[in-house]
Amino acid sequence: MKIKIILSLCLFIIFLPIVVFAQTPFIYPAPDGIITSPFGDRVHPITGNTRFHAGIDIGYDYGTPIQSAADGIIRYYGPADGFGNAIVVWHPKLNMGTLYGDVGLIQGLHEGQEVYQGDVIGIISPVGDSTGGHLHFEVHLNDIDFHVNGAIVTDPLPLLEGTMPVEESFIGSDAHFFNFDWSKIADIALPVKDIIDKIATTSTEGIQNIKPYVLNLFMVVVLIDITLTFCIISISDNYVLNDAIKVLIKKLISNKL
Repeated sequence: MKIKIILSLCLFIIFLPIVVFAQTPFIYPAPDGIITSPFGDRVHPITGNTRFHAGIDIGYDYGTPIQSAADGIIRYYGPADGFGNAIVVWHPKLNMGTLYGDVGLIQGLHEGQEVYQGDVIGIISPVGDSTGGHLHFEVHLNDIDFHVNGAIVTDPLPLLEGTMPVEESFIGSDAHFFNFDWSKIADIALPVKDIIDKIATTSTEGIQNIKPYVLNLFMVVVLIDITLTFCIISISDNYVLNDAIKVLIKKLISNKL
C-alpha cells in the first residue's frame, strides 16, 4: 500500500501542471445570474449606439454579494466612469485579470489586498449607467489597474463554463500570450490520469510479486556470508573459540538476523 502511495505521488507531481491547467479557472461571481448582455458588438441599452462591449452583463437582484472569481490581488477598488464603481483583481496563477463593474464597494477592502476564490468583494447596487441590477464582468489578459483602451479582453462566458481560451479569442493590442491550445491540454488530462493510475497499479503489483524472491535472495546471501566467515575462522590460527563466537555474533547483528 505504501509503495502505491509513493508511486502515485511521484507521478502526480510530474503531471501536476497538466492537471492544474485542465481545471476550471473561474467561478461565477454570484449564482443564479442571467446573461443580459453578451460580449462583443451591441446596441447600448441607454444611448442606443452600437459599440463594442468588453465583457458580459449578468443580471442579479440588488443586494446580491459578488465573489472573486479566483484567487488574486485587488488592483483597483473605487469609483469608475460608466460603472459607478469598479473592482479589478489580478490572478497571478492564471496570468489573467477580472473586472467587476456596476457594484457597490465594501468597507475595509483596498488595492493591494489579497483575495481568494469565493471571497465577497462587492454588492450589486444601483450605481453606474444601467437599466437594472446587474454585474458587468470582464476578463483581461494584461495586468492593468482599470479598463483602458490598451486592455486585452476575451469573452468571459467560456471561462465561466470551464473552457480555457485560445489566443485567437483575445481582443486588443498585442494580444499574444498563449503559445499552445489550452483545449488540447484539457483533452489529454483525463487519459493522462488513467495512465498514471495504471502505471501505479502495475508497478505495485510487480513489486508485490517479486518481494518474496528478493527476501529469499537476501537470506541466502546472509547465510553464505556467515558460512564463509565460519570457514575462515575455523582454518585460521588467529582466532580462539571466544573470538570466533564474537565474530559470528557481530555478523548476525550487522545482518539484522
